Amino acid sequence: MALKQNDAFHDPQIARHLAERITRTSRRPIRLMEVCGTHTVSIFRSGIRSLLPETIALLSGPGCPVCVTAQKEIDAFIALAREPETIVATFGDLIRVPGSGSSLQREMADGADVRIVYSTFDAVNLARENPDKRVVFLGVGFETTAPTVAAAILAAHQQKLDNFSVVSAHKTVPPALEALADGEINIDGFLLPGHVSVIIGPFSRPIGCRAWWPVSNRPTCSRVSPCWWTRWNPANRPWRTLTPGRSHPPATPRQWQS
Repeated sequence: MALKQNDAFHDPQIARHLAERITRTSRRPIRLMEVCGTHTVSIFRSGIRSLLPETIALLSGPGCPVCVTAQKEIDAFIALAREPETIVATFGDLIRVPGSGSSLQREMADGADVRIVYSTFDAVNLARENPDKRVVFLGVGFETTAPTVAAAILAAHQQKLDNFSVVSAHKTVPPALEALADGEINIDGFLLPGHVSVIIGPFSRPIGCRAWWPVSNRPTCSRVSPCWWTRWNPANRPWRTLTPGRSHPPATPRQWQS
């Protein structure tokens, strides 16, 4: 019976084959940085570093958007939660992040109306269901989150929900990558999350786009590692299967429109 796609990403035989392929093709030392924090967790959990040859070093990059959210932004979120007649809507990963003297979780315990939502449109629904309260959605994320927040703003405008607002603390990935690439830590290539790459388009440095499953990390390494002696950017081939332009056409204009 044929393997399902997700099963293939966990198949040990495929993983061993990819590890052997990387060892055969790796010709000189290179340093690759995984940008996504979920990738870092996957690499540690699956022991990928122990399977790679000594010529390939993996570095952990910027991580998740919550990790790089400034302290003053967290404090601003907490201050909003303390406002009367206010519902703060947020994704669950922000709840326990500490501010200077509190957290959203602590404010919830003290009586603040903080709601965990699973979609930006859940926050829009809260605004419609609570017309006598102000609903503030905490917009934290990278390029993949921004279009969904923009779509929620447009939906609230169309529904004439004057009590809905967003505090935007979004971050963009390319400036961070450029700073890292031009820095003193000698990065030869990046391993980028595929969903972000679909939005932002190709990058000037050699990159590989991957999912979060363990096996998906290894073929990405096998694509990126040879590029330094073949002058081939591995993003060129898989990019055409993701989206035809430099960025995702439906997503980017919607961000600017909002």
